[in-house]
Amino acid sequence: MDKVQFWMKPEYLSRLTKRAERYGLKPNEFARKALMEVLDDTEREEMEHELSTLQAEVRELSSVKTKVQDLETEIADHGKFILQLEKEVITLQGARTG
Repeated sequence: MDKVQFWMKPEYLSRLTKRAERYGLKPNEFARKALMEVLDDTEREEMEHELSTLQAEVRELSSVKTKVQDLETEIADHGKFILQLEKEVITLQGARTG
């Protein structure tokens, strides 16, 4: 077996120590068990990957929503322009026949 060591900020070490004490373990024993549990948890990895994929899809949908809103605004502006043209045509037709 290989050995792994790392430095930890005091606040994390304090939390680790408190949790280890709850289970009657030394901090290094608890850290080892916790790390192994996370590494063995393939379901969690799958969920994290799925969450990441969903977050990317939400960002893409948000972008699409913005594009749709821009198109709706553009269509509304074109509609106003067409209405104005129709009014002018009616006015011109009235002037010709009047």
